[in-house]
Amino acid sequence: MNNSILVYFYEADNGKFFGSYNTISMSFVKERYTPYSAVRLNIISETSVPNLCEIRVSIDNKVIHQGVADRMESRKTSDGLYHISLYSRGYTAALGVNQPVPRINSNVNLNDIITANNISLPHISCEQDTKTVNYVYILDKDTLWDAIVAYTIKAYNNYPYIRGSNTVMASPFAEPVSFEYSSSVTELISGVNLSNLISQINMKDYDGNYSTYELENAYAIDRNIVRQNKINIDEQWLAEPQTALKKRIFYSNRAARYKAVKVYGYGGEDLFDKMTVISPDSDEIKARDIHKIEITADKRGVFTKLYTYYDSYSGDIA
Repeated sequence: MNNSILVYFYEADNGKFFGSYNTISMSFVKERYTPYSAVRLNIISETSVPNLCEIRVSIDNKVIHQGVADRMESRKTSDGLYHISLYSRGYTAALGVNQPVPRINSNVNLNDIITANNISLPHISCEQDTKTVNYVYILDKDTLWDAIVAYTIKAYNNYPYIRGSNTVMASPFAEPVSFEYSSSVTELISGVNLSNLISQINMKDYDGNYSTYELENAYAIDRNIVRQNKINIDEQWLAEPQTALKKRIFYSNRAARYKAVKVYGYGGEDLFDKMTVISPDSDEIKARDIHKIEITADKRGVFTKLYTYYDSYSGDIA
């Protein structure tokens, strides 16, 4: 598969985009629990980009990334060309650094949560026609992403994720594209990640006791992992204190087990599309959700690594 990669720069001085076709290397990652995509690029350009502010990357005319130029370094070499290294996160990274007004937001859907605090965030969209929940309590020092997480758990017992370049999703994706791999497979991968597991959480009640609200994680305990957390009462979940504990256990189990496939080329895959790997051995994957996408490109070509997680939010760990 010969993919065409196009990188667009947006200069603040000129107020316009221009493109570069001379991509030396690229690495792109988009992951189910991370609220933004990230890309690293090394490119060659005939012109400098003195005031670069935005980066857009497309593969075969599909935009996979649009975000702020977090870091950029340009070197002019003896051949008169500019060798540019840069790193960019998608615009949805702003959700994790902007803090809304701490308050109770009543009768809200996903769009209400994102727009209710008069924070204008460019190029970010969200799933429409989502459920309305009674309230989301935004706590002191909460970010917009914290509020979106709380909403999504209340509305769908799910964890939010990003589709497209910067679209926030709360519900399970209703129209996934199914991808099947056989001849293009270069690697089959399986692994575990136990570094995040919490074995027990105790939440303090209003009398200062830590024994009232308690939850153990059997998955961690069965693996001889002892990591106990003591937390203050979570005012977001005053009416559902066990949810305050459960959401932390579920998050600690993220990507606890995974399988992945590395294939030649990029076929347009996105988070929560479906992947099936035809394999003669036990590593076969059948119609599993895609939870992580890694794309690399260099002189050897374009390769995509697709992960599916076996954890609490996928329903594989209780």
